[in-house]
Amino acid sequence: SIYYRYLTKNPVCYIRISWGCRGNCSYCTVKNATGSLISKPFDQCIKEFKKGLQKGFKDFVILADDVGAYGLDIGKTFPELLDSITRFSGEYKISIRDLNPRWVIKYIDELEEILGRGKIISLDVPIQSGSSRILKLMHRYNNVNVMKETFSRLKKACLDLSLNTHI
Repeated sequence: SIYYRYLTKNPVCYIRISWGCRGNCSYCTVKNATGSLISKPFDQCIKEFKKGLQKGFKDFVILADDVGAYGLDIGKTFPELLDSITRFSGEYKISIRDLNPRWVIKYIDELEEILGRGKIISLDVPIQSGSSRILKLMHRYNNVNVMKETFSRLKKACLDLSLNTHI
């Protein structure tokens, strides 16, 4: 874990849950630089989160190169991890960085339930473009209408959710 301030008055606990990427975006060098997905052991992620709570952190950031792919190499899923950490009692908030749209769409049912708990306040979903044609050329998820519907479902699940993107 890395601890420092990020857009808040409070110290932030950063928890990196994996390295590498499962995607093959035509323009991206992340996979070339970091390799294929390597997830941190599930119990280690939970332990780091608990440690942050014990140290008094109220703001957490969950991050990775391809955060939604977490666990696919170790028999777990990203929603399983979120489900576990959002069940801890206490006054804390979680932001999630670099959640590829394909994972939001794949896990929408689980994410709606988890977001309903009010612990996750921000999702960074790098859409990259509003054009299905360009997204297809980029080798990214390219059904813009499904993305719109999915993001609407997320906002209904958590009205205060901050949705951020890269264009």
